Amino acid sequence: MNATKAPIRETIQEDDFFFILDLVKHSNFVGGRKKSAMILMYLTGLRVSNLLFFTVRHAMQLLETGETTIPLIKRGPQRFSIR
Repeated sequence: MNATKAPIRETIQEDDFFFILDLVKHSNFVGGRKKSAMILMYLTGLRVSNLLFFTVRHAMQLLETGETTIPLIKRGPQRFSIR
């Protein structure tokens, strides 16, 4: 009843995001995976803990149909749609 609203979080600016992406070395699979994860989190607002459920099947479905749904582990909807 007496819950207080959380303050609005500051977001990263687009220029700062691209600067961080340039810092990630992507000459191998691990670097490419890190860069892909950062882009997905930035564009969708997913948390790292929820991104752990993102599989190759989800990536293939996203590339083929333009959307996919992944399960969430926090409160809220049970699944998160990525388009």
